[in-house]
Amino acid sequence: GNMEDSLLAFNKIQEQERNIVSWNSMVWGYAHNGRGEEAIAMFEKMIQETNLKPNSVTLLGVLFACNHAGLIREGYLYFNKAVNGYDDDPNLLQPEHYACMVDML
Repeated sequence: GNMEDSLLAFNKIQEQERNIVSWNSMVWGYAHNGRGEEAIAMFEKMIQETNLKPNSVTLLGVLFACNHAGLIREGYLYFNKAVNGYDDDPNLLQPEHYACMVDML
């Protein structure tokens, strides 16, 4: 898809109306379009500027982005942050996250 149009639509959503689904859509959109660094930047923006916590979909998008952009070190760091818990969510890591890490290595 056209990420510029997606970003325009995303930016039209008032900040307080943005939810985890809208953020995940942007992270995954960038990741699927080979724009891993932009996917990571969007993830970091969500973490820094909102009270939202990443869910398993968010984390998989970030790991996918790191994997396909060759950002192995960054992927490892994000995975370790998840192991240590974002908001102590015990269900954050799923088998697909481990599979993505194996693929990354």
